[in-house]
Amino acid sequence: MRMKAGIYIQEAYYIEFDHFGQLRIVGPNNHLHFGAVGLSRDEIEIQSVEPGPDNGAIISGYFKAQALFFHDPAMGHIRKVRDLIKPANHPGQITLDEVVRRHPGELAPSFIGYEETTDGPALTYRRTYGDRWYGFRLELQKGTKLHRSINRRGFDLESPGPRISFRLIPQSHPTPHPGIGQIFSKLDEPRKPALKEIWESTDREIQHMLRYRKTSGFDYGTVFPRDWMESADLGEGDLLPSARHYMYLESLKHVDYRGRGWHENIVGEYNYLQKREIVKVEDSLEQLVREAESAKERLKTLVRQAKSNYINRNMVDIEPHYLIGFNSMMDKVDSPTLDNLRSVAKYVKQEADSQQLITFKKIPGILKRHKDESYFSAGNWRDGDGAYKRIHPVIAPYDVNVVF
Repeated sequence: MRMKAGIYIQEAYYIEFDHFGQLRIVGPNNHLHFGAVGLSRDEIEIQSVEPGPDNGAIISGYFKAQALFFHDPAMGHIRKVRDLIKPANHPGQITLDEVVRRHPGELAPSFIGYEETTDGPALTYRRTYGDRWYGFRLELQKGTKLHRSINRRGFDLESPGPRISFRLIPQSHPTPHPGIGQIFSKLDEPRKPALKEIWESTDREIQHMLRYRKTSGFDYGTVFPRDWMESADLGEGDLLPSARHYMYLESLKHVDYRGRGWHENIVGEYNYLQKREIVKVEDSLEQLVREAESAKERLKTLVRQAKSNYINRNMVDIEPHYLIGFNSMMDKVDSPTLDNLRSVAKYVKQEADSQQLITFKKIPGILKRHKDESYFSAGNWRDGDGAYKRIHPVIAPYDVNVVF
């Protein structure tokens, strides 16, 4: 389903042309199934995005040239992708083409398959982790010639016609997802068609986020620019109580041993890699325990700490939302959830006792309109100075987080 120019949501898949004009497809478990390398938006035409098998999508379109080089696409879990496209000591993002040049193999597929069908040639790309996988199938029009270039890591494609038609089908190891019912309250018929469009598109985006447990993407939000609890808070009066209840309970499952929450769940390939590292830690520490039984409790603490090292703590304002949302939980919560909530409350109190309160950013003297003006009236303390220049004053007060 097309959301707006260059952005589609179809079942588990979020399909977009980014600000570089690169075609990117994000699927379940925050995996990049397809990231175009060396292909610009001017070279690709998307004609339709339709439902596919197994909660999938079928993307039909064509490459505008009669012949071109199709580079093996970038594939990987989002945290790795995000680290690579935002390198340290670089003012902004870099393209996937540049990433591949700088880090060959980091975002490479694990398997590339080719077959000739009655409808034309087809390529299958997969990236594996353990016994699971994700990737896509590229079906090309009949008569298309392919030649593999190992050194250039891709295929030379040549069509019998003026363009190369294709069907691109993202695929994944089967991933169950919860059934989510209606999440928005009924909207009175708006006077402005634009309002209805915003309402309906937001409904579809949040449905997608909840149904497939999306918590992160390239820019810290796959389709909804807030974490789950902030979304629930901002949606009060619009989201149905049952939806808010579900969002809070799911979020409360993700609290570390100190009572800290985080914005991104650990899923898919990243979860697999993390568990492998933790197993190494556990194996090493278990050896110590065998030598000294008294170290058992210390072992447990160290393993919990090892697990918490993978938590994304780029934003530290999330814990109060757990407490704010407690009254939104309609049903009785289970014992583990209550234990997590108590840990959160203890953590927030400890931070409040030991840390200063972060408030609005101070205004530099040169920008003061009068001598008594000390703080910006709006803005986000997490962002750089440029954020205060770009954000509209009507929106800014709602984007302020007060934390310890």
